[in-house]
Amino acid sequence: MFNTLLLYKDFEYFSVNRYIQFDTIHEQHGFWKIFAVIELNTSNAPFYYQQIQFNDETEFSELIEKVKEKSLHETDIDITFQDRILTLSTCDRSRYGRDGRFIILAVRMQTDFTYS
Repeated sequence: MFNTLLLYKDFEYFSVNRYIQFDTIHEQHGFWKIFAVIELNTSNAPFYYQQIQFNDETEFSELIEKVKEKSLHETDIDITFQDRILTLSTCDRSRYGRDGRFIILAVRMQTDFTYS
């Protein structure tokens, strides 16, 4: 369903498409900047990418570090415990078969942002 996300495997595509506008019919969620692009084998993943609650800042920071380490593309974005994270995931059987997922993580932009 979201197989166009797979375009983010390519560094050039990622470089010029770093922002996502995410809105629903109920709320405008605004703009998000991608900080990680991951190919993941869910049968032996080094972290639970769907985690939404954390015991403390340390647990959150550890997950963010694991995510950044696994990312196909390096970014210099700092993520804090106060940030909101958007996780987009789709099946990707190209590398790990039926257990493969392709995941994009983005952080909510704190300021107004305009596409140009």
